[in-house]
Amino acid sequence: MVDVVSFANTLKSINELGEAVDFVAEYFTKNFNSTHSIVLIWSSDENRVIFARWKGFESFPTFLFEKNSEKTGAVIAAIECGCLVLDNYSESSFRLPGEEFEDIGPVVAYAVPIIGSMYLSVSCGRKKDCPSFKSDEVEAIFIITNILANHVSRIVYQESVVRVHKGFYIILSGLERMLRGEDEAAVLSAIVQDMLEVFDAQYVVTFRYDPIQDVLVPVFWHGFVEILPLRPGEGVGGRAFKEKRPVLVADLSFELPRDDKVNIVFSSVLGSVISVPYYLDGRCIGVLCIARARYKPPFTNNELFLLQLIARLLEAILSYNKVRKEEEEKAKIISRLQKMEALGLLASGIAHDFNNILNGIVGLAEILRIKLEDGELKKLADMIVDQVKHGASLTKQLLDFSRRSQAEMAPIDLVVFLKEFVKFITRLFPSSIKVKTTIIPKTAVIIGDINLLHQALLNICINAKDAMPKGGELTVNLLVDDQRGEYIIEVIDTGCGMSKDVLERCLDPFFTTKGGFGTGLGLPQAYGIIEKHKGRLEIESEEGKGTKVTIKLPMYKNVIPTTGVVKEEVTLPRGNGETVLVVDDDISSLLVLKGMLELLGYSVVTARNGLEALDILKVKKPDIVITDVVMPEMDGLTLANNVREMYKNIPVIVVSGYSFERSMNGFVFKGFYALQKPVSLKELAFKVREALSNFMGAG
Repeated sequence: MVDVVSFANTLKSINELGEAVDFVAEYFTKNFNSTHSIVLIWSSDENRVIFARWKGFESFPTFLFEKNSEKTGAVIAAIECGCLVLDNYSESSFRLPGEEFEDIGPVVAYAVPIIGSMYLSVSCGRKKDCPSFKSDEVEAIFIITNILANHVSRIVYQESVVRVHKGFYIILSGLERMLRGEDEAAVLSAIVQDMLEVFDAQYVVTFRYDPIQDVLVPVFWHGFVEILPLRPGEGVGGRAFKEKRPVLVADLSFELPRDDKVNIVFSSVLGSVISVPYYLDGRCIGVLCIARARYKPPFTNNELFLLQLIARLLEAILSYNKVRKEEEEKAKIISRLQKMEALGLLASGIAHDFNNILNGIVGLAEILRIKLEDGELKKLADMIVDQVKHGASLTKQLLDFSRRSQAEMAPIDLVVFLKEFVKFITRLFPSSIKVKTTIIPKTAVIIGDINLLHQALLNICINAKDAMPKGGELTVNLLVDDQRGEYIIEVIDTGCGMSKDVLERCLDPFFTTKGGFGTGLGLPQAYGIIEKHKGRLEIESEEGKGTKVTIKLPMYKNVIPTTGVVKEEVTLPRGNGETVLVVDDDISSLLVLKGMLELLGYSVVTARNGLEALDILKVKKPDIVITDVVMPEMDGLTLANNVREMYKNIPVIVVSGYSFERSMNGFVFKGFYALQKPVSLKELAFKVREALSNFMGAG
């Protein structure tokens, strides 16, 4: 008689499932003269083996579990009946095809329920020439099976519960470290370390989905020499990702189809596997996978729940980090905008005072240039005009940066505009710089000021040229983002690029890396122009790897564009003795405007402020009024409103060294025209003629 008490005491001291099962299989061989034995755990819900150990077979005897219309395998029969005793298995109705079973004779098999819907099945067999199992041996095998079932239940339950409790502690203690992860890779690295400890896993791998290649790319792994990318649906990880649900495989060698090459490769070393998908912003972006070696017990539902908890924690951390980065970026943008707004106000004030000075200089120089005969003095006057224009361009850059310059908005076809612009810079830049372009849309209509956009792009391209002193490649692309309703202009160079510090300051006015050769206003001006067009300007750069400037502009549909080409007017329109009332508190500006208008053939009446102008208007009705905006006693806008009340058919031109969005508070009325100081003779000539032509015959 077998010493069951001794067996139970020995088994009680073994707390590892694999060791306990191996001990029982060896016990059968020694005490029951068995040549073949199998100990397994069977899931009746899933109708499959989830854990098994065997002796006497070269490979796992799967035929014992098969079931067809005529025959049922011995183990299935034992589970269905609870017990199966045979004198000769090879000649019984339970024998299914398989050469490895032809020499098996007497067999005893028991199946005992354990945790949940699982059964523990124990079977042992002898060769054909061996005697049958005696009744006391069958009874002893039954007792041993029940003792082992209780022991296995305790091991599986205790291990899973202890592991879950331990897992909660490890996860909570490691939460701070995970939260400190700056990016997804750092967070995954921390989680992998915890997964190894929590699950007693020999193999861990995290996959991140690459939608472009349509593969799951391994990010971190442990226990493998190398992990190759998986296709969705391939292997346990690919299956979890494709089906968007957790997958628990108790034993890889029994679970998945034989044609799954990934599982065939790993089934020789892996036993139980869990794979859980994780999400970000509602999209499945990867999977967490853990696996145990074949000699280890299978994972339980408790451990599956724990890995799901870790996946949810990972999602929360990734979402938190994303929001944190977005908030940090927003804070940087707000800080930059506030700084730029303050600088813009300062720049606007400087530009106003400077424009008043330039206005007098350019007006007098143009009058002299026209009145002087050819000679040295005329050449000097020409030089004065050119220098003033250069100074005016600097103040215009300041106003563009502060988004306070005057813009003449109209529909523009970016396709036509960019084609002409690329031709222009190709002629302008040295042959060592190869200019390439890709234009995707056939038409791309926006609302904008073509001259300002030309200036913004030119500033960006000049910066790109300066970054490639030895030559390189400049690419100008026009793309479409239909989803956001934007046209995208990309300017990409292969130049020296910018360091992180320079990139952070490149939009600051007066900041330059060109020494005395730059003003530091090129990119700030471009930024202000794009903002004025309700667009966005983004800059990416890395030192030694070039720079990419992206301009995003809102698209307009059902709008007929202009040609998209900057046109240059030549002939100045002249007056026919019409009376112009000029109002300005600055005497030099007043006299200069008077001289320029008289030169153009107009009769001029002047006033030093708004009140004086009203007195003149009560006595004499002029054909047009030109007034400065910022004046004491009565400003130009108040005067303009008074003129409108007195005479409906008199056009008013307002002139300012400030921007008109600031000085006119954003309001534009019919009959109000605007000129930015310094006013050139050409601008004055065309604006006066435009205003008079529009109001001709108005009552």
